[in-house]
Amino acid sequence: MAPASVASNCPSAAGANREWPPAGRVADPAPVHFQLRLSTANLSTAERMRVSMKFASFGRETDLNHIDRYVTDTEARALLIKMTEAVHDLNEGSGDINTFIECVRNAVYSRFGGVRENALTLLCRIAKYYPQCNVVWRELIQNKSWRMRFEAAGRLYWYIPDDLSDRFFAVLRNDKSLRVREIAVSRYQHRPDESGTVIMGRYDAAKFDERVRRGEVKIIGGAEF
Repeated sequence: MAPASVASNCPSAAGANREWPPAGRVADPAPVHFQLRLSTANLSTAERMRVSMKFASFGRETDLNHIDRYVTDTEARALLIKMTEAVHDLNEGSGDINTFIECVRNAVYSRFGGVRENALTLLCRIAKYYPQCNVVWRELIQNKSWRMRFEAAGRLYWYIPDDLSDRFFAVLRNDKSLRVREIAVSRYQHRPDESGTVIMGRYDAAKFDERVRRGEVKIIGGAEF
């Protein structure tokens, strides 16, 4: 698979065309909260962060043992193990980002809510280092399932970079699902500032088009999606 690019005008169909919920969906296992922590204290610039990704963790073996201990479903365990292995491979400099992206896709479109939540949490973290991971968000906002679009809308501005969030918000604010529209508007209006402080009502969603006209927000045409 060719490397995905955030700037590409050719969206990947790998995720956008995948159906959810999958056939035979079962009750979700208890969520597994990875013991990985991003360590950014010694990273001075975004570029350095992307080039030198390093997690502070308890180690590959401990993370895998954590999954083995708390996840009983064989399929869910396999998805989490593959994703964890991919993360640690990246952390050690031997991994491939496309392998990680595919692991995230498989987890997101699985039957397990806990697996999906962990996949999206890891995606938010690793996309800071590998922006090409953001292709998954683009696929989610195009998905036929409102639940998948909701997952992306709920992370606008808080976890997805502002420039991409603006592009996605331009689409999701007019989503056919009321729930998706509401969460997208909420994330647009109430978001953290540069210092991380959440400002309620920082922007008025009704004035989004006005901000675009003034050039404060750059929106790329439909081909971007």
